[in-house]
Amino acid sequence: MTDKEIINLILQGDREKFRILVEKYQQLVFRTCLGFLHNKDDADDLTQDIFIQAYQSLKSFKGEASFSTWIYRIAVNASLNKVRKPSGKIILQRLGSFFGESKEKELSIMPGKIRCIS
Repeated sequence: MTDKEIINLILQGDREKFRILVEKYQQLVFRTCLGFLHNKDDADDLTQDIFIQAYQSLKSFKGEASFSTWIYRIAVNASLNKVRKPSGKIILQRLGSFFGESKEKELSIMPGKIRCIS
């Protein structure tokens, strides 16, 4: 069964067929995300989000490109958005042992700001 046939069945209401596409392209999407994010957990989460987005947008798939190209493009765009988007979280990293100091220091990294907290 081709991807187009599977997609037609999904669009006709056989939602379970989407599992076939997920199983077929999950590694492609995951590896794409991991290449941008360099973190397995983040890549796993984003992979799930991408397949949800793909399912919700499936009716807009025109078939001009292959499904693999279409989902790959979604993965690249989502990964770029994730990398570009400031998380808003403060990332704390212990640097005491790195600098060889007895007193631990934390590095607070915010978009546009880096400061050392003693």
